[in-house]
Amino acid sequence: MTDSDEIKIGIEKVDNKTRELILEFQSHYNEYCELHPEDKNRKDDIFQAWVIQKLAGIQISILELTESINALFKTSRHN
Repeated sequence: MTDSDEIKIGIEKVDNKTRELILEFQSHYNEYCELHPEDKNRKDDIFQAWVIQKLAGIQISILELTESINALFKTSRHN
């Protein structure tokens, strides 16, 4: 596989994930507005809160993955 192919695949993955996240947020926003119709004009605030939750989840996942990898390296050094 060439570098160009890898770049194309990477771009396609990003585009697909972007579309998925847009649909996910739209669903979240619609559900939220059903429960809180008075907030329908606060889409930007709702989006910011949703993004912060997504980022927090990503950070937790990365920290846990890092801890797991570090534990594996420590274990492999002692064997």
